[in-house]
Amino acid sequence: LLPGILHSIKKLFSKEAYEELRDRKKMRVKPGLKSLIYNWIMTWMIEKRLIGYLEKIWKGEEIILYSYWLNAYAYFVANVKKRNPQITAISRAHGFEIRDFNDYIPFRGTIDRYLDRIIFISDYTKMEYESIMRRIANKVRAEQRVIRLGVNNLGQLAPKAFTQKNSLNIASCSGIHRLKRLDLIIDSLAEVSEA
Repeated sequence: LLPGILHSIKKLFSKEAYEELRDRKKMRVKPGLKSLIYNWIMTWMIEKRLIGYLEKIWKGEEIILYSYWLNAYAYFVANVKKRNPQITAISRAHGFEIRDFNDYIPFRGTIDRYLDRIIFISDYTKMEYESIMRRIANKVRAEQRVIRLGVNNLGQLAPKAFTQKNSLNIASCSGIHRLKRLDLIIDSLAEVSEA
């Protein structure tokens, strides 16, 4: 805990903190100073903990660092890439980490500047990210791809109960929100013939 706190105090006076404070003015919803500093410290403490783990296992060989969320973990990956340009740094991006009118995700500029690739779950999320980054950084640097979650064909992975002849099985693990577009499942079912 103490190393993380000391790491955070040191970073409070960094150029990056100053730039983040400046970028706050360009956000749709501006977090208060208390929220800003709280999120910075939490991000830096996570970064410090992950640096400790990485130092124990990584000996400088070729590596791909991957974050499943475009948040504090992507920030850690981006900063490792900043110090070690030879690595590959990738993050997936969903919805909550993109929208700057929901939760405040600090250091978007750093994340975008140093990640090699950001993989979005939808075209809409990618478009929204580009719009936000144009306001903050005027351009997007990381390569962007859309790779949707889910699969087209379960094949042999499906349990026997789901592979019966002439059966149609649909499952959604989504929360029920307009953004999730669950109405498309219903619309699709209306198009299915019973024949």
